[in-house]
Amino acid sequence: MRSGRALRALRWGAALALVLAGLLGLPTAAFARGGGGSHGGGGHSSSGGGGFGGSHSSGGGGGLSGGIGPGGSVHSGGVGGGGVGGGFDLIGMVVLGGIVLLVVVAILIFARRNAGAATDTQPSEPWPVAGPDPAVLAGVAAIREVDPDFEPETFLQRAEMAFLLVKRAYQDRNVHEARAFMSHELWPAWSQDVQAMVAARQRAVLENLNVRGMQVPFVSHADSGDTVQVHFDYVAAIRTVAEDGGKTVAGTTDDQRLGELWTFQRAAGAKTVLSGGATAFKCPNCGGLPKLDDDGVCDYCKADITSGRYDWVATRIDEDWFRGSRTAAAFGAAELDPDSGMAAIKAEDPQFDPEAFRGRAQQAFFALQQAWQERDLSASRPFMSPGLYLGWSSQVQQLVDLHKKNVLDGLRVDGIDVVKVVHGGALDNVTVRMTATCADYEVDEQTGRMIFGSKSPSQFVEYWTFQRSTGVQTTDRSILDRVCPNCGAPLEINQVGECRYCKAAVTSGRFDWVLSRIEQEDEYAG
Repeated sequence: MRSGRALRALRWGAALALVLAGLLGLPTAAFARGGGGSHGGGGHSSSGGGGFGGSHSSGGGGGLSGGIGPGGSVHSGGVGGGGVGGGFDLIGMVVLGGIVLLVVVAILIFARRNAGAATDTQPSEPWPVAGPDPAVLAGVAAIREVDPDFEPETFLQRAEMAFLLVKRAYQDRNVHEARAFMSHELWPAWSQDVQAMVAARQRAVLENLNVRGMQVPFVSHADSGDTVQVHFDYVAAIRTVAEDGGKTVAGTTDDQRLGELWTFQRAAGAKTVLSGGATAFKCPNCGGLPKLDDDGVCDYCKADITSGRYDWVATRIDEDWFRGSRTAAAFGAAELDPDSGMAAIKAEDPQFDPEAFRGRAQQAFFALQQAWQERDLSASRPFMSPGLYLGWSSQVQQLVDLHKKNVLDGLRVDGIDVVKVVHGGALDNVTVRMTATCADYEVDEQTGRMIFGSKSPSQFVEYWTFQRSTGVQTTDRSILDRVCPNCGAPLEINQVGECRYCKAAVTSGRFDWVLSRIEQEDEYAG
C-alpha cells in the first residue's frame, strides 16, 4: 500500500522535474501540450457488483479497481496523458530525461525506505463531526422496515469479523477460509493474488493488526437488494517475506495507519441471520459447517452462500485513507461526558454500579495481560468481543511462531478513569483510561535473552472500551461466574463467542460488558 509520504514524494518529483526543465531552457509549456493529460484524484467509484445492480460514488481514495495489494485491498490507478510537443534539441532532451529520471528514482527510493515511518492521515473528505449523513440513517430505516432484526451495530461487529478473517486468510494463504465472505465477482482477483504469492514462494505478514474504528458512509435499500459501505481504519505492519529463510522482500516492520472501504451487499428478500452465519463459520441457510470450494456452495444444502441471497457478502474492497473513524458514533449515538453517560446508563439499569464496573475493568486488564504473557487467551476469552479476540489471537500466534515472549514484570494499576460514554444506539460504550506501571520487555524463549524493551519499570496509558447492549440489566449472574448467562451451562465459548450448548452470542454484549477495543495513548483520538 502506498503511504501518504510516497505520494508527496511523487508530487515533489513532478515539481522538481519542471524546475529542472526551466533551468535547462526547456519550455515547460511542452508538458501541457497535446491531449491535456489528466489523472484521477479526489474520489473513487464503487459499483454494485454481486448481481445487485446499481452504482454510486463516494469521496476519498482515487480510481480504485482491479488488482489486489498487500493485505487484500483492491487498488489500481492510472494517469491519462496527453502528448509532449515543441521544437528543441534532441540531445538536450535526452540529457534532461536522464537527469529527471535519476531525480525521480532517488525520490522514490527515499519514499520507499521511509514509507513505514508515517502515513498521511488527512482524508480527502473527513467524516462529518456531527454524525452520520441523514441519508445513511434513512437507508438503515428503510432496511429495518422489511427486516426488523437488522441491527446496525451488530452488522458492524460481523463486518469487523469478516475484515479480520479475510486478512488472516490472506496471511495464511488459505483462500478458502475467506470464501464465504466474498461475492463471485470479488473472489477471483483476491484468490489469484494469494495463489501468486504461493507460486512465488512468498507470504504476507500482517503484524499488530488492529481495527481502530469503523464508519458507514453509505446505506441503501432498493428493489434489487441492500448495500452498506463500511470504512475500516486499522493499524498494521505489513510486509512480504520469502518462504525460505523469512527474508523481507517488500513492506515494513513499522506500524502504519491504513484505511479500506468495503462494500457489503445482499439480494432482495434476504433477512438478518440471527445466529451463526458466515462469521460463525456456518451456512446461513442450513446452519451446517461447510468447507467451501471456489464455487461458494454449501456442502450440505447446496445453497450458493456467496450469492448474497442468504447473507451479506463483500462485493468490493477499496484502498482508502486512515480517517480517524469513531465506530460508536457511526449511526448517530450520542457521545457523553463521563458523569452524564454513567448516569444515563444507570437510569435504564438501576442496579448498574460505576465502582463495580471499574472493578470489572481491572479484572479484565489483569486477565488479558496475563493471557498475553502466557500466550494463551483461553482464560481471558469471556472478557473479549469476537473481533478483539480474533485480532489478539493472531498476534499471540505470531509471538509463538517467532519464539518470543512478552514479559510484564511488576505490573500494577495506578488508575482507572472513565473518559467517555456513548449512549443512545443499540450498544452502550464506556471508555476508560488505564494507567499502569511495569517493566516491559521481550525475550527469546529459546535462549532466554532479552531482545527488546527494558527491565526498568515505566508507566504507560491505554484506553479500553467496553460495550454492552443498551437496556441490559445488571444481575447477580456474570460471565465471570464461568457459566453461560443464557442457559446456565458451564461456560465454553467458541471462536466467535457462542456458548457451546445453547449457541447464545455470549461475548457480543447482549448479556454483560465485554471489551471491544484497546488503544495506545498516542493513538487515541478521544
